[in-house]
Amino acid sequence: MSRRLGTLVATVALGLATLAACSSGSGGSEGSASSGSSASSGSSAHRATVTISGYEYSSTPTVAPGSTVTVVNKDQVAHTVTADAGGAFDVVVPGGGSKTFTAPSKRGSYAYHCTYHSNMHGTLEVG
Repeated sequence: MSRRLGTLVATVALGLATLAACSSGSGGSEGSASSGSSASSGSSAHRATVTISGYEYSSTPTVAPGSTVTVVNKDQVAHTVTADAGGAFDVVVPGGGSKTFTAPSKRGSYAYHCTYHSNMHGTLEVG
């Protein structure tokens, strides 16, 4: 179940990144890093990318429920993207690697953290 939730969150994050790329603002909050995005137009599949670099998560745009979220870890150590509550998603991303998960199907804000590094926090918006 945690893999499914992780895939859901990755999808949501990718969709959010896509929306951010189409707008002029980037939501530079403290602890954010660069993000990448892609989307397939005319497709029901939504994608988002969260990038981890320098022990920070990229800012995450709003993603559609059930979107695929890809987490790219540019650091040399493993990190997690773990929902703070409810077990919505939990994915371990090896150093230099990437993982995908599905964003939650319910709209809302999903705070997340790295279980290995207490200073790493982010929020996935599912809209």
